[in-house]
Amino acid sequence: MRISDIRGAVQLATHATTGVTRIVEEVHQSVWDRLGVPGGKTPGKTRGVTGAVYRLVHDITRVTGKSANTVISLLESVFEADGNKLSRTPRGETFLSILNGVMGDRLVEENNPFAIPMAFRYRELAPGQQVPLIEPGSSGKVLLLLHGLCLSVVYLNVVMMIKLV
Repeated sequence: MRISDIRGAVQLATHATTGVTRIVEEVHQSVWDRLGVPGGKTPGKTRGVTGAVYRLVHDITRVTGKSANTVISLLESVFEADGNKLSRTPRGETFLSILNGVMGDRLVEENNPFAIPMAFRYRELAPGQQVPLIEPGSSGKVLLLLHGLCLSVVYLNVVMMIKLV
């Protein structure tokens, strides 16, 4: 595991913690609503001591996440100065593809090292590798697949079985 992997995992954990806390608070307030207890100023938010506890959890999570991200980024710049990103194993590639398919925009916004840039792919060639424009013996027909199945293994197998005649 590389330092950039740890940075990505910390960002995901921070995002997950704040997201789960938000959901729990909304459920909490939903129960209060059924009992006739008024909520906070914003729908789904609690008030009073309960609201303060949820805000504290959010604030501590954000500060901890940002602090860890800053420290890890400094370590990353020292130890991974070569610019290499995550090691790409088939299992890791599948995980990252699914993650990007679900929340890729958020990963890009947060400069998460798990973000995969949009790219053309040819069979098993990774982005940036030399890709032949026309395969010998092809019919000249074009098959363009857009925003598929998060580059899942099934998708890769289907694409590899397709042969343009």
